[in-house]
Amino acid sequence: MDKIFRFIIVTAFIAATFTGQVFSQQKTKITKADELPRRTVQLNGKALEILEDTAQLARLNDELIKNFQGDLEKFEIQDSSTLQSYYLTLMNFYAAKGDYDKALTYLPLARQLESKPSGKLTTGLFLETWIKTKRQFADEASEDFKRAFEKNLTEVYAKLPYAVIGESVEAARGQLTLQNREVTLGSIESGLQPILDNTKGLVPEGVAGQFILIKFNLDHRLPLKDQSLRVLNALYEANKKSATAKRNIWLERNITFSATDKLNPIVIAVWDSGSDIGVLPSENRFVNSRETINGKDDDGNGYVDDVNGIGYDLIKFEKSVGNIDNPAGKIKSDTKKLQRLVKGSLDLQSAISSPEATELQQTIGALKREEVKNFQEELGFYSLYSHGTHVAGIVAEGNPAAKLMAARMGWDYRSLPQIPTLEQSKFKAQMYRDTIEYFKKQNVRVVNMSWRYNADSIEGALTVNNVGKSPEERKKMAREMFEIEKTALYEAIKNAPDILFVCGSGNENNDANFSGYIPATFELPNLATIGAVDSEGKKTSFTTEGKSVDFYANGYEVESFVPGGDRLKFSGTSMASPNAANLAAKLLAVNPKLKPAQIIKLIADGAESSTEDPNIRLINPKKSLGLLKK
Repeated sequence: MDKIFRFIIVTAFIAATFTGQVFSQQKTKITKADELPRRTVQLNGKALEILEDTAQLARLNDELIKNFQGDLEKFEIQDSSTLQSYYLTLMNFYAAKGDYDKALTYLPLARQLESKPSGKLTTGLFLETWIKTKRQFADEASEDFKRAFEKNLTEVYAKLPYAVIGESVEAARGQLTLQNREVTLGSIESGLQPILDNTKGLVPEGVAGQFILIKFNLDHRLPLKDQSLRVLNALYEANKKSATAKRNIWLERNITFSATDKLNPIVIAVWDSGSDIGVLPSENRFVNSRETINGKDDDGNGYVDDVNGIGYDLIKFEKSVGNIDNPAGKIKSDTKKLQRLVKGSLDLQSAISSPEATELQQTIGALKREEVKNFQEELGFYSLYSHGTHVAGIVAEGNPAAKLMAARMGWDYRSLPQIPTLEQSKFKAQMYRDTIEYFKKQNVRVVNMSWRYNADSIEGALTVNNVGKSPEERKKMAREMFEIEKTALYEAIKNAPDILFVCGSGNENNDANFSGYIPATFELPNLATIGAVDSEGKKTSFTTEGKSVDFYANGYEVESFVPGGDRLKFSGTSMASPNAANLAAKLLAVNPKLKPAQIIKLIADGAESSTEDPNIRLINPKKSLGLLKK
């Protein structure tokens, strides 16, 4: 399935607006996303009107093709994921233009940049088959065209080894099932229209390109949804019985301590969206000396946290109480259903067929256009609300000596990001300093950080809110804000040499160093960055890589708690990072005198190379603990 269409899936297709936005290659080397050009494009009319403005879309398509091809002649992009996005985007733009020969010239270039064997075989298959069918029957609305497309797609897939492409088939089935005209139009109204309103139509190039891709999707891909699903479903049904169940290598690697083991209590901070520490076993709950805000009394309302930890609200930008966000007024749907839908969205990201993924598909399919925004924001809130608790459960698993502390950051979950300011960046910088000082005072030994961001996220928020007079001015403003936050976080971690910080690399299937993620790219002796593999130890389709990624751990279908005490399986580097933090805490429970550098060395010495890539070093808790005991 075409990688570019991963962005056009209800809650996700707007995300491209807030990441890299543009692509490039040749002559001048581009070693980081920050070096890519920034351009804006003038659009006229309302979002839904633009989709029907054939002349404007044609002009826009020609302009973007010229820009992107010009970049390919000027730049040599060092990041394969960005370069591949370039090729795929141009391929789709030329297809929309009707120049099929030119479109197909980019397909082999995109496929050769795929790191996974399945991607090398399946990237661009829909477009390739659509073009072949279009040359046979010009009228896409005819039954002849539809029958020929289904036949052609069946023949293409029949030639491919299912053992290799099975994961891609699963991902394609999930993405196609989510395709829905009403939801797409609702997402445009709730996501793209506010950007047009704020910018008076002068939008980033990446936003403009979305209109071309969405239009192509609505006109050409969506009408073939039934035919595509029949092919993929038949392929899945024919092979599911013979498909070999994934071996779980982690069952033989993990170690579970018992209450009778001679262990030392270890304080671990889960620096996240907030954690319902109360659902953990009682022995895993850390209770600190209570600390007040502004000298308030001891009735519980004035404490940084009335159980443990420290908290901040990053919507209001103020210190707050509670180790988990208060969902009052933010969750109107059934909480149990939201649990399942969040799991379903993560399953679809990870190409997992599950009842939860099916329920998400059915729920989205029934949405009316006006319901999309509220659905997205409620699902976004619960995703954050449950995130920290799930992470905390993984950190504490099998270790009665682990004492979990909640360090909460109440992240924004709304569709349109708030306007970044210098004052907010200074607040976050102080938050980083104060939080890590708090960790030091409470004798925290390990901190898990299953989060990351870069300067582009700030720049994107400035852009869609029309702050700044030009792209270059916004870039400068974003870099100034980002550097304030980055420097503060880096220095605070550096000045806590006795604490080991463990972070996730990211879920964007890109390069952490090229994208400039923090804290994932910090090179410090007391920080380790973790990527995600599956139960077999094979790289997941979503994991972010790069030279700063030290180890890989299980980030696939990892079971843990969600608020209230239920247990669910989530996937992501957010789950891989706490698995590594769990190992670090177990090493410390055996020998609390270990320094961060010694812990990292024990993990490194116990790690083993993946069978598919020697550069992927898989943690092995049993082996690392064995080395410590020797």
